[in-house]
Amino acid sequence: MQSTNRIRRRRESVKYPSLAMLVGLILLFGLFALTASRVGRLPSLDPRVPAEFLALLAVVSLAPLVGRRWPWPLRWFLAAVLLPLALVHLADVEGPALMGRDLDLAADLGHVPSLVSLFAGAASPWQLLGAAVAALIVPIGLVAAIALSLGAVERGLGQWPQALRLLPLGLATLAFIVARTPEGARFVALGTVTSLDRQAGTVVDAWRLAHGDQSAFLARLGPPPATPTALGGLGRRDVWLIFFESYGAVLLDDPELRTRALPALTQFQERLTAAGVSLRSARIASPTYGGGSWFAHGTVDAGTWLPNQRLYTLETTTDRPTWPGVMAKAGWQTFDIQPGLKTPLANAAFWGFERIVGTDDFQYTGPNFGWFAIPDQYALDRALALPRDPARPLFAQIVLVSSHIPFHPVPPVVAEPADAERLTQDPETARRIATPPDWNNLAGPYLQSVEYDLTVLAQWLPQALDAGAVAIILGDHQPPALIGHASASHDVPIHILSRDAAFLRRLADRGFVDGAVPTGSAGTMAELMGRFLAVAAGPAETASPAAASSTE
Repeated sequence: MQSTNRIRRRRESVKYPSLAMLVGLILLFGLFALTASRVGRLPSLDPRVPAEFLALLAVVSLAPLVGRRWPWPLRWFLAAVLLPLALVHLADVEGPALMGRDLDLAADLGHVPSLVSLFAGAASPWQLLGAAVAALIVPIGLVAAIALSLGAVERGLGQWPQALRLLPLGLATLAFIVARTPEGARFVALGTVTSLDRQAGTVVDAWRLAHGDQSAFLARLGPPPATPTALGGLGRRDVWLIFFESYGAVLLDDPELRTRALPALTQFQERLTAAGVSLRSARIASPTYGGGSWFAHGTVDAGTWLPNQRLYTLETTTDRPTWPGVMAKAGWQTFDIQPGLKTPLANAAFWGFERIVGTDDFQYTGPNFGWFAIPDQYALDRALALPRDPARPLFAQIVLVSSHIPFHPVPPVVAEPADAERLTQDPETARRIATPPDWNNLAGPYLQSVEYDLTVLAQWLPQALDAGAVAIILGDHQPPALIGHASASHDVPIHILSRDAAFLRRLADRGFVDGAVPTGSAGTMAELMGRFLAVAAGPAETASPAAASSTE
């Protein structure tokens, strides 16, 4: 009887550590096996064996190999190190799907406070409480799970015969050798190592740039755009450059979104045509995806491709020309109108705007619509009312904000823009504002916000486009994949509008088609400034008679 009990205990001592070891192996494998999936989807598991996983097993096996155990504080320390490494790898593989670009750890970490502020401003008190609790409990729970898994694997390895305990060391060594060969890479992955190497490179680049080593990066900016000194072909036209937040080509590329977007674009076109405004449209490539609007603004204003924070910041330290700077030198009054600008614009002097209009300058006292509060209908109306020099034409850049994530609540279109300030007295509006966004269903609000902006623009443009004025409306980037729809393209729609159809055709030539639905490509945002200035620098007879006469 005693012999039977001893055998049972021996079997259980092998069975349960083996089961715990299996669970631990699965969890540790998952830390390193994540890989990118299709655009807009959650990450998938790489079927290849992660070499990093085998390396971790080799480290864990060292103590059992000599008949010892790792101290528990060391296991927890290792778990606390492994979790952020795994998170960096996860962010790295998901970056292209969510942002349309690779993760840039050195720059993107700086945006975390803004993202937290965005969520805090849109979430309900219960959502905030849940997020705070999750932010505390989830990391601790994951570290605990990793530490327990390490302990289970270590105990399991201790049950193996002495010779077999060498197996993890041999497999890890072999994996790192095989993974670097074309054939071996089909079976063994170095995903986490590759991610960490790439992100370490961004940190090194950021450090070099911050410490004055600019020479290696200046070449990446390319040659500065050509800038004419006279803009006779433009006459004395006002120019409105309008950035439409999150207005991406996914609206046309995704069948489900297209069914809502096409009627809105058709109505936009019909209203403008009825008001005597002509428009031509195209697709144009943005340097960013799902966020980072300032990269798009900077690329357009500098005529230089600025896809990341390092190049954007570097550009502002140079004496290269900018679009508003060229317009100012040619006699235009230059405004930068940003209803979402809550703090002073960094490097404002570089961009060359005579006046920068931020949130406080609008003196808006109505209810908050979205993260940036001010509805675009109100902001556009105020833009027309800004005091200006009547003797000078205007170059005004406007950054719309009502279609910014979380796209909620969408402002109502009001009879008079100033009525927006009185919407706090409307019970239905107050109810919608108090309702937090549904983060699992953002596609509907996104479409509503786009429809709202197309509606208010169709009302506003006929007022702004008098005397041959020109408006350029373009998206800044695709919407984030969080809306549940995504596109592999970086394209956004661009519309150019004027009452002078002949001049419009010269300005919106290659890639543009008549109407509001773009089909062709107008190149990249970095080319827009050069294309515009080339026409603007043409002979004076290309200006409309009304515009040309104002120069005499």
